[in-house]
Amino acid sequence: PGPFQLFAPMLATASAIPAGGRDAWSFEPKLDGIRVVAGVHEGKVTLRSRGGIDLAAQYPGIVADLTGQPVSAAVLDGELVAVAKNGRASFELLQQRMNLRDAGQIADAERNIPVVYYVFDLLHADGFDLAGAALRDRREALVRILNPSGRVSQVAVIETDAEGAYEAAMASGFEGIVAKREESPYQPGRRSVSWLKRKAKERDEFLVAGFTPGNGARADSFGGLILAEEVEGALAYRGRVGGGLTDSQAKALRKRLAELVEPARPFAKATPEDRITTWVRPEVRVLVEYHEKTAGGVLRQPVFKGVVEDGVASESTFAVVTSPPSSPQRAPEATDSLAEQLERAGERTTLEGEGWKLPLSNLGKVMWPAVDGGPAITKRDLLRYALEISPLAVPHLQDRPLTLLRFPNGTAGKRFYQRHWESKPPTFVQTVVAFAEGEGLDREWLLCNNLPTLLWLCQIADIEWHASLARVSPAPDAFDLPLTFTGSEEAIDASPLNHPDFLLFDLDPYIYAGTEKRGDEPQPSRAGFAKTAEIALELKVVLDSLNLASFVKTSGATGIHVFVPIVRNLEYDAVRAAANTIFAEVASRRRGEVTMEWATTKRTGKVFLDANMNSRHKSLAAPYSPRAKPGGPVSVPCSWVDLPGAYAGDTTLLDPWWARREDPWAGILEAKHDLKALLGLE
Repeated sequence: PGPFQLFAPMLATASAIPAGGRDAWSFEPKLDGIRVVAGVHEGKVTLRSRGGIDLAAQYPGIVADLTGQPVSAAVLDGELVAVAKNGRASFELLQQRMNLRDAGQIADAERNIPVVYYVFDLLHADGFDLAGAALRDRREALVRILNPSGRVSQVAVIETDAEGAYEAAMASGFEGIVAKREESPYQPGRRSVSWLKRKAKERDEFLVAGFTPGNGARADSFGGLILAEEVEGALAYRGRVGGGLTDSQAKALRKRLAELVEPARPFAKATPEDRITTWVRPEVRVLVEYHEKTAGGVLRQPVFKGVVEDGVASESTFAVVTSPPSSPQRAPEATDSLAEQLERAGERTTLEGEGWKLPLSNLGKVMWPAVDGGPAITKRDLLRYALEISPLAVPHLQDRPLTLLRFPNGTAGKRFYQRHWESKPPTFVQTVVAFAEGEGLDREWLLCNNLPTLLWLCQIADIEWHASLARVSPAPDAFDLPLTFTGSEEAIDASPLNHPDFLLFDLDPYIYAGTEKRGDEPQPSRAGFAKTAEIALELKVVLDSLNLASFVKTSGATGIHVFVPIVRNLEYDAVRAAANTIFAEVASRRRGEVTMEWATTKRTGKVFLDANMNSRHKSLAAPYSPRAKPGGPVSVPCSWVDLPGAYAGDTTLLDPWWARREDPWAGILEAKHDLKALLGLE
C-alpha cells in the first residue's frame, strides 16, 4: 500500500572492478546478511525479501525504528545483518533468526541476537520517485532523511580506490565490496553492470575422511565427500562437499576411496553424517574453495576444485569435451598483434596466436554486397569484427553445440546449414560427441570455446553464429544431471543438453516495409521495429511482475529476443510451455496488436510472439552474431532503456561501437531464477 510500487531489488554483477575511478565509482562494504527493501507509509512498515516475503513480524525492533523515521512515505534498500559480540556481521547468527515465527522466540532473539538494517539506497521519499536519479543524489537525499539508530544505520562509503576499498573491507571482516557507478539510476530487479561485486573466497587443502551415498547419476559413486583438517595432531570435521565434481571424476575418486575403507570414524566427536557415511583412511587430499568457516569450523559454500597429487592440485575439467593439450585458454586473448597481422596480410596469410596457427585465404572475398551506397563487406572485415568482438561473443557461445550457417560465396550466393563436422577440425577446436536424434547415431558437434575457433568459423564462411540454449558443461547448476550425451535419445533427454539456461521470447514484426515481393517475409523497417520494441516492453512488465530479470537484444534482422536466465532443472518442453503462458498474458493485454497464430496470413500488421525456439532441435543467432542480411547487421544486446532506439539497421559489423562499451549482458548466467520453484513444480 502507499504511493510507491513494490520494488524488486537491483542486483550487482560479479566482475572485475575498474582500478581507480574514484570520481566515477563509489565503494561500499559487502554485507553478509539478507537483502531487504523496506517500505514506510503513514506509520506502516514492510520489510520485503528478494522473494517478496514480508519479514516485518520477525524483526519488530527494525520496524519500530523505521516507524520513527522523519518521513511519512519512503522506500529504502539495504541489508539486514546480525551482529556478533565482536561487532562483525555473522550470517551464522542470522540463520538462527531467519525462520522464527513464534512471538516468544522472536522476543528472545531480539534480546540475544541483535540485528541492524544497514541502508544504502533511497528509492522514494514523500511523493518523489528517486529511482531515476543518479546514485550520488539518492545517497545525499538518504543522508538528509535517515535518522540513524541502534538498529537502523546508513552504509558508509569507503573513501579510497577499488583495491584500497577491498583491502579495507577484508581487514574489517566484511565479505567483499560493491562498486557502484555514481551516475547510475536504480534499476529494479535488474542485475546491472553499474553495480559490481567482488567477494573473497578461501581455498585450502583438506583430507577426505569418508563419503556419503549418491543417487541418480551419482548412484555409482557418492553424494559428497566428508572433509577433515589436521588440528593439533587430531582430525577436525569440516563438513561435506559435493559441488564442483563431474560424474566421471566422482566415479574415479570413488574407485580410489574403495581401497581405503575403514570401519571407524576418524573424528573424536560425532558428525551430522555419521549414520550415512562410509569412512576411509584420510590419505586423499583435495583442494576446496569456500566462502568462510562457521564458528564450529564447518565450511560454508564449499566447491571441489581438484585432487592434490604430490602437493599439486589437479583442477576440475569436463571429460565430455575433447580439449587437446595444445588448446589455448578459454579467456579471449589479446588481439592487437593479431589485428596487425590481419591488416598486413594480402589475400592469404597465417594468423599466429599463443599456441595456435590459422591459415586464412580469400581475404578480399565479398561476403555482403554493397547496398545503399555503402561499402561491400569482405571476409577480412568479418575477421576484423570477430577479433574485436571476441571478448564479448565467446562467453555466450562457450560450451554450446553450434549450427553453422555457411555462405561459401557470400550472402549473394547459396547457403547451407551444417551441424556436424565430418573431417578433423583444427587442434584448437573443441567438440562434443552427442546422439543425433534425426540420424539415430552419435555425431561430433562443434563448440566455440576460444578466439581461434571463432576466427576459423569466419574463415569457413560461417557468417551467422548459431548456438543452442543449452550447454554441455554442468557448472554451476547441473551437477545432478548425467553427463552422458551418447547412445540414445533417452541419454540426451536426461542430460544438460535438454535443460536450457534460458527462457526465450522471440518477437517478430509482420509489419511490411512496402518493398517486399509477393510472398516475401517482412523486410526490416523502423516502424516494424518500433512496434516490436513497444510489445517487448509490455513483455518486460509481465516478467517484472513475476520477479523475473530479463535481458534483451536485437535479432539483427527484424525482431527482438528476450532472455530470462533460469536454473537448469526444467526440460525444454516445460520451458516452452512457460514461455507460451507468459506470451498469452501479453497477447491478452495487447489484443489486435500481437498474434500467436502459425498461419502467416493471420500475422499481417501484427507482432508475432514465438515461444517455439525453446527447443533443443533449434538454435538462434547468438549475442553479437552477424546476420546474413543486407548491410551486415549484428544481433546486439542492449539495455531496456536503450531498446526503443536500438534499430538493427544501425548496428553493422563495420562499426562495432558496442565492443567498446559495458556489456549489458555481463553476468547473465549469475542472474538465474528457479523457474521450477516459481511454477510450484517442486
